[in-house]
Amino acid sequence: MNSTDFNQSLLYAYVSTDAWYPLSGYVGIGQYYSVSYGNGGGPNSFIRIRKESGGIPQYFYSMRIYAVKANATIHLSGTNRGIIAPDGKFYADKTLRSMGEIDFRSVLGITEN
Repeated sequence: MNSTDFNQSLLYAYVSTDAWYPLSGYVGIGQYYSVSYGNGGGPNSFIRIRKESGGIPQYFYSMRIYAVKANATIHLSGTNRGIIAPDGKFYADKTLRSMGEIDFRSVLGITEN
C-alpha cells in the first residue's frame, strides 16, 4: 500500500487465537493490545501491535488487515470519522473497531474469506 492510499484509508486489524478478535482491544482473557499505523513520512507503511497488559506471551494463528480506502462513503475527519455502509447507514470508526470480524465484514458487504 503506498503512502497516499495509506493516509487516505481507515485500517482495521483482526487477530485469531481460537476466534477472531478486533484490535485494539482484549484478545482472550486479560490480554490487551493496541495497534498503531504509520508510514514514517516515507513510502513504506507499517502496522505495529503492542501488548499492553497480561504478562503471559500470546501468539496469534493469523491476522487480517482491512484497509477501507477513502471515497464518497468514508469520512476521515476527527469529529465524524467513519463509514457509510452499503445499506446507507453511517458507522462511526469507534463502533467499527469494537465489532467482531463477522459483523464488521457484514456491515461493509465483504463476502470473500
